[in-house]
Amino acid sequence: MTSIGETSVVATSIVATSVITAFSYILSRIKSDNYREPVLLADFLEKSVQTNKQTALSLGWIIHYGVGFLFGFLYEPVSKKHVDRSSPGKGVIFGLLAGAVAVLGWSVLFRSHPDKPKINHPLFFKQLVISHIIFGMVYAGLYNRYKKYQNEITW
Repeated sequence: MTSIGETSVVATSIVATSVITAFSYILSRIKSDNYREPVLLADFLEKSVQTNKQTALSLGWIIHYGVGFLFGFLYEPVSKKHVDRSSPGKGVIFGLLAGAVAVLGWSVLFRSHPDKPKINHPLFFKQLVISHIIFGMVYAGLYNRYKKYQNEITW
């Protein structure tokens, strides 16, 4: 089987990243805390790079979706390592790995933050892992749909 193609990876990454972003926004609202990754990134950029709030927020969204694209482009080679088919189980495993990378990245970011956000860090890290499991499951499901569609139109 062949790759699903860069356009499909980008589209799938956008959808999966949007789903987990919605999850973070909903949890932020429920818990009355800030677990919104693009906003937390913007806060870091505004204070560490000393840029204006709007530029920092724009960069926060770009970085957030950029990481989503990176995870999307990493999914296929990781998925194909053992079997040439994506599955929900692989999506969960990939999500756990991506969540661990996210926790590590955010831990470094928080340690280097000039004015560390006053949020519930353990809950933030838990939601990162859960949201990345969701990312992996959504990505795996869409990946399979694109593969199936691609195979149907290939003669």
